[in-house]
Amino acid sequence: MTGTDTVALPRQDAIALAQLLRILETVLDMDDVSVADALDAHFGFGGAVDVLFTTAGLHADTLHGLLTHPAGHPQKAETTR
Repeated sequence: MTGTDTVALPRQDAIALAQLLRILETVLDMDDVSVADALDAHFGFGGAVDVLFTTAGLHADTLHGLLTHPAGHPQKAETTR
């Protein structure tokens, strides 16, 4: 399997995943110093929370775009941030 293989994902599961990513994005954006410090320690570098926050948002944007625009006509997803 390569990085460009298509994976069948039921629409409801894709919607649930997009919602989970938005929740994660929101939680990571709460400016909780103890959480940020714990993530930095876990991953071994400063700013881990920012990387996770950004990644969650980008993936949520991608899923949202794929779920709301016709196949073959990708458009930039509108962000809700």
